[in-house]
Amino acid sequence: MSPGDRLWFFFSQPESAVAALAEIDREPYEDPEDPGCSYLVEVTLLPDATDALYGSPVAREELGLGQVRSGQCRR
Repeated sequence: MSPGDRLWFFFSQPESAVAALAEIDREPYEDPEDPGCSYLVEVTLLPDATDALYGSPVAREELGLGQVRSGQCRR
């Protein structure tokens, strides 16, 4: 991931769909306070795109994706 890349927030409930969009702010980095965490990524939520997705989420099937990599939000 690089600054300016887009990040999809994929939710599994209440339906399996992309429901939010963010932009990567800086390169991923290690968390010195949590060696068990692979890396941290700072993002900025894109409210206009997220509002549009809230009204009309995009289902995984519509994206034509194979494997989707997951992550966890901590903050």
